[in-house]
Order: sequence, then C-alpha cells, then structure tokens
Amino acid sequence: MAMYVRMKPMGVYEWSGLSVHDIAERRFSVIDLESFGNPGTTGQVFRIRAMRFHTSGTRLGDIFETLIRPTSPIPQDLESSTGVYNREVAYAPSFSAGYKSLQQFLQDDVVITLGGYEFDLRVLQRECERHGLQELENPCIDLRALYTYLHPEVEEVVTYEELMYYYGFDDKPEDPHDPYRDMSLLGLIYIEILEELRNSNTSHLAITEPLLVQRSRHKPKRQSGTPELRFPPLADTQRKMLVGIIMLFFLTIALTGLVDVFTFRLSWGGGLSGNGNPALLIVMVLAPLYVIFLSLVGGAAYYFFQERMKDGWYSTGILGFLLGMAAIMSLVAYFYHMRVFVSLGGRSDQHGSAIFRFSNWNQYSNTAYVNVLTYSLGIILSMLIGYLIALLVSRKRV
Repeated sequence: MAMYVRMKPMGVYEWSGLSVHDIAERRFSVIDLESFGNPGTTGQVFRIRAMRFHTSGTRLGDIFETLIRPTSPIPQDLESSTGVYNREVAYAPSFSAGYKSLQQFLQDDVVITLGGYEFDLRVLQRECERHGLQELENPCIDLRALYTYLHPEVEEVVTYEELMYYYGFDDKPEDPHDPYRDMSLLGLIYIEILEELRNSNTSHLAITEPLLVQRSRHKPKRQSGTPELRFPPLADTQRKMLVGIIMLFFLTIALTGLVDVFTFRLSWGGGLSGNGNPALLIVMVLAPLYVIFLSLVGGAAYYFFQERMKDGWYSTGILGFLLGMAAIMSLVAYFYHMRVFVSLGGRSDQHGSAIFRFSNWNQYSNTAYVNVLTYSLGIILSMLIGYLIALLVSRKRV
C-alpha cells in the first residue's frame, strides 16, 4: 500500500500507508529543511541537513549539509533567522544536484522529521515534481503523526516541547551553540518511541487505516515571513509550456481572423464564386496548431488546480463557473452558427438557399464553424477537462 498524506479542513490531516519492517533495528536519519513559500505549492528549499543515528542511540557522526540555490530570493527575515544569505546560495548547487547528494547519503535509512508531513516532506515532494525527480523511496516518519498513533488519547497539536517533556529530555544540551541540537534531540526522541514499539512487540509498523492528526497552529519560523506567491515558481519545462501557450495563442487567433478574411461574402443579385475555398488552406494550418494549443492549456490548468488540491482545496465555484461559461458559449456559438446560414437563405440542402447543392462547409460558411466564439469555447472546455482530471487524480490518492 502506498503512503499518502492529505490535508483536510478543520486543522487536521489524514495519513496512512506507512510500512516499516524490523523498525526497531533500522538505521535512521533525521532531516531538516530550510525553505520558504507554501509547502505544497510555492515552497522552495535553500538548505538541507541530515544526521544519521543507530537505533542503539549512537549518533554515528555522519552529517550531511548542503545549501541549495532557489529560483527566487530568500526573504530578508529568513536570512536573519537562519543565517543563510542570498549571497551564499547564489553559487550553491541546484536543487537537483543537492537532492541527489541527499539520496546518496540516506541510502536505505528511515527518514525522521518533526512536522514533515505538513512542511518539509511536502516541500521536498513539490521540488521533486518541479524538477522531474523521483521522490524519496525511504520510509518517512513524522514524529508528530507517529506519537499520535501511539497515543490516540491526544487530541491537541503535538508540539516539540510536549515530546521533550513526555520523554524526559531537558532542553539544555551540553553545547547550546550546536547547530544540530534539535536534530540530535529528535533522534533521541525517536529512539524512545522505538522503545515503546519494542515494549508492545511491534517489529513491523504498518499504518493501514487512515489516521487524523492535528495540524500545527503556526508554520515554523523558516516557513513564515514570505508573501505568498499567487502562482508557484515555474520549472524550465513549465516556462517553456507558458511561452508555447502565449505564442500559439497569438498565432492561432491570427489564423482564426484570417479564416474570416478569406471567407466570401454573399452579394445578392451577384454570382457565386466557383473558385474554391481558399480559407480551407488556413484551416489546415490552424487545426493542428489549435489542438496543440488546447492540449497545453489543459495541461497548464491541470497543473494549476492539482497544486491547490494538494492542500485540500476544492472549489465548486470554479467548477460551476467553467460549466456555466461552457454552456453560455455553446449557446452563443450555436446561435451565431445558425445566423450565418440564415444570412445565406438556409443550408445547402434547402431549396432557395444561396448555397443549395454546395456542401454545408464552403467558401461562404467557414465562419459558421471557425470563429472567435468556437475558439473561446475550446479554451474553456480544455480548462474544464484539466480541472476534472486534477479532481479525479486527487480523489484517487485518498
């Protein structure tokens, strides 16, 4: 069963699917990320730390740390609170390079975090998606969620201080200037949790049924202090997609206009043109470009809505708006289509029509099929399809 975490309303999240064999014997690493932005949408990592432990309680001395070069500047208040400045990360490795180094360090360790299901692991997942990288295959445990599983009587948010108090640790390390102090303490807390699992004869930890965990009331300091971006920063492929959409929009709308220009206008009392339908040549160029354009628009809509649904966001208003616009545009396009044939005296199979015995699509009726209305309708439908696919994919994860 694949692990999943789903943010839900009312300040909780749901998780299940964690499976770790011989958990009490597995080596583990505590990881900590510094990042900014919304974890599930705009989050960007600028530092990764990891510390390896053995389940005997021994800190093995293996420490991993790397700065990451984000695509946006680190907010000023985070520079001060983390001690990581934009001038330092300007020449740091890219996320792809730093993440691959982290994978090599972790090997098959169990990954331990505090609040990772809400923050660090979500940011990591988001960055992997942006850069086309495979997510961590290591078992990932959030101490807040695991403690809630072991102590179902807990109804409040599990804090770092509560874990320290419950397991009898004094928050006064031998070296208060040790930058890995919190990570060391989290490792020791996890070892105490492992002792609880041993006492309950649990060698295979398996969370098969969905469990609810109270979400943190406040984001960690490293997540705050940054204005939320309306759209997530774009990866290279997404930038190319956006450029492609813009270029194809102007090209296809221009070709749609040319179809109108090369459509003949009926002059009553005059003769009909028998020189063929030159606008069809434009349509032959327009059609494949328009299909590519709609595919990109649908893909962009899917990406946009999927990112927001990761936070449990679903908008019946957006769905209703798209459905309503599609219905209205369909009606307007239909009436315009009928108006074109009325102006020609009827369809090609109607006696008295100026295009009697022509095909319905001819040099006088191109705009009944290719016009700004049908062009806009295609865009709306592609966005609607993107939304529905994102909704289906999100539901399947539950």
